[in-house]
Amino acid sequence: MRSKVKLLKPIFLFADSQILFWKIKKELFLKRCIECFSEEKRVDFRASCIVASNDNQKEFYEIFISAMTQIAVFDYRMIPDEPDYSDIIFLQNSDIILFAGGDIAKGLKIVQNNKVLTTAINSFYKGAVLIGISSGAIQLGLKGWNYSKDTTVHLSDMFRVVPLIIDFRNEHNNWDSLQKAVQLTGENNIGVGIQSGGGIIFKPDWTIEAVRYPATKYVNSSKRIKKYIIEPPKYKYT
Repeated sequence: MRSKVKLLKPIFLFADSQILFWKIKKELFLKRCIECFSEEKRVDFRASCIVASNDNQKEFYEIFISAMTQIAVFDYRMIPDEPDYSDIIFLQNSDIILFAGGDIAKGLKIVQNNKVLTTAINSFYKGAVLIGISSGAIQLGLKGWNYSKDTTVHLSDMFRVVPLIIDFRNEHNNWDSLQKAVQLTGENNIGVGIQSGGGIIFKPDWTIEAVRYPATKYVNSSKRIKKYIIEPPKYKYT
């Protein structure tokens, strides 16, 4: 069970599940999640997987299990759409909480109505690590969007845990949708595009670390969209 230390942990946002198994010099990158608890001298960890956005597909949960067991996390659970008391208590005491990808709007509606979202966010503020995969990464940010038939962009609020607008795997269209979303959201808002196979870490001091590949940042400044490239640390890829 997690300690009562209330230090905010970094939030890990990945374009897809590749980074769950990615290694740097034969060392699993995912161990960074466990290292977040180093000051607490923890040896046992609990992990929850929220799969409301992808219809509770067991295939992704099996990927989640493989990812957790490789970093020696053996106490894990899939949180269903209709959680019982034990599911909520488990989530409440989880050290790692992963939001899987899928249908953004559907997943958002489910977790807002079943106590899962409020419980997960409360766990984060009590010291849990959050991971968002693909659509789960977007959900942890400020805004999501869709298009009407006339190609108008319509924005909707997300979980708003990360003060960024997130997009993933759209590097080939120059992050067009992300730029429109940043522009529509207003001045000083920031969007980050995450390449396929890549990710970012949003840290408690609000700095952003790119993971594996460069991330693209857009800032709405004085009604102009400024582009920046966030380069990852110079580690050796394996």
